[in-house]
Amino acid sequence: MYRAAVSLKRKSGGTQTYAKPRPVFPPCLTGRENPFVENIVEDEAAPSDIQMELEVPQGNVYERREFHVETPLRGVQPLPLPRSLHECAENGILHIDRAARLILSKMHRKEFNEAVYYVFIRSDIVLRAKVTYGSLNCMVGSDIHSLWHIANRMTVRLHILGCHICFDLLNLI
Repeated sequence: MYRAAVSLKRKSGGTQTYAKPRPVFPPCLTGRENPFVENIVEDEAAPSDIQMELEVPQGNVYERREFHVETPLRGVQPLPLPRSLHECAENGILHIDRAARLILSKMHRKEFNEAVYYVFIRSDIVLRAKVTYGSLNCMVGSDIHSLWHIANRMTVRLHILGCHICFDLLNLI
């Protein structure tokens, strides 16, 4: 509740009236008299906003740490190099990654025989096998582009030969 800025008072025994200015707001109360003044001693004991923010747990609060076990990631270890191209086709699956590694290693040693490669590609086992690239997607190294080139070349050759066999069978009918 605000008071008027000026108060009128009459002097006793006379008819004089005068105006005395009053402050618009009441004077500030200090200490315990004013409930709006903060007590500095109590504020030091209370935690600040930053301290309260740091106490909030981070991450998943429902996770039980005793059940959390970290396992180290293992890199993909390639299978040992096969001795021949026919070992790359087993159980109706042609492992193109292993065949490409074998062909590349023979090319580096200058032992690659293209006639053996064509016999392998034209064999019935390879033409009927399903193709898998295996670990070729996970490999890293300097020879990765060469391996992909050999693998793509083998896949295209298999596809072309498969189409020729289908057309030959249609011509027989």
